[in-house]
Amino acid sequence: MANSDKTEQPTQKKKNDERKKGNVVKSRELSNAFTLAGAVLCIYIMSDSTIKSLKIFIASFLNRDFKNQLSGNIVGEIFKSGIHTFLKVFLPLGMVILVLGVVSHVVQSGLLFSKEAIKPKFAKLNPINGLKNMFSQQAVVSLLKNTILLVVLSYIGYSFVKNNYFNILKIEDVYFPYLIYSAIDIIKKLFNIALIIAVVLGAADFAYQIYAHRQKLKMTKQEVKEEFKQMEGDPLIKSQIRQKQRQLSGKRMIQNAKEATVIITNPTHLSIAIKYERNMDSAPIVVAKGADILAMKIREIAKENDIPIIENKPLARMIYKEVEVDEEVPRDMYEAVAQVLVAVYKIKNRYKKNR
Repeated sequence: MANSDKTEQPTQKKKNDERKKGNVVKSRELSNAFTLAGAVLCIYIMSDSTIKSLKIFIASFLNRDFKNQLSGNIVGEIFKSGIHTFLKVFLPLGMVILVLGVVSHVVQSGLLFSKEAIKPKFAKLNPINGLKNMFSQQAVVSLLKNTILLVVLSYIGYSFVKNNYFNILKIEDVYFPYLIYSAIDIIKKLFNIALIIAVVLGAADFAYQIYAHRQKLKMTKQEVKEEFKQMEGDPLIKSQIRQKQRQLSGKRMIQNAKEATVIITNPTHLSIAIKYERNMDSAPIVVAKGADILAMKIREIAKENDIPIIENKPLARMIYKEVEVDEEVPRDMYEAVAQVLVAVYKIKNRYKKNR
């Protein structure tokens, strides 16, 4: 199916299905930026302890008389000391990089574990698919990114050597233990520059990956129609739609209750909001009705707006069962509703006289 036919934005179901398959936004460059940030952080925090450990190891190594004392025990001691120094220097760095690798994944995709993503897919072994991927838009963009990165890093490396040429030539004259300080300083400068490049490249690549992911998930109009048909038949979706409709209906009725002339209750389980204006309405209208929590909400609205509340259990049950919202009260209920309205008008008149 041609990509030009995919003009519609993906539905939420499509996004959820693809996420379950592990098809989410992922930027390798942004992950590299997180990793490099961890390395730079470790270099700055641990540089003093690293230098101290390396100096101790190098001094221990250089102070040995290998001509007269070389033996299996000495070689073993040197090996153990080297392993200990290596772990002390690089293990924290490795842990930080590992943690930041996980953080970068969570930042990009959220907490996600997909069984589908780790299943072996034989389609990946298909040479035809491999050739298609080699010449895909994603492959071209990746090649372009790597080319730009190579050119930029080459230029930075050249500039760094050019600007520090004489310092580099003097290294052979530096006392060996102090050479570590010089090496750490050079590494810091290089990593600082590399981090700036990695952050810029990572941010740009992440923005592109979001765009590419959205384009990839786009659907044809026919796919959208078919998906909506499937959703209509899904009991869970139906239940969610009905729940949403009830919520919207409840909100609308609570607003309508403010316009009511009287609230008829039974007295706690049901509330019916009736609106009737003499010389304007041909018959009383049910503007809101509800049971349990919604009934309580309607009564609260009535109290806030000084709307009379009349208890009439049989009438409340009858209207709730037989009359829908925005419908007029049927003729066979006129007399009962009229009695309620007369009581309301008497209450209002009495209130006016007392004022």
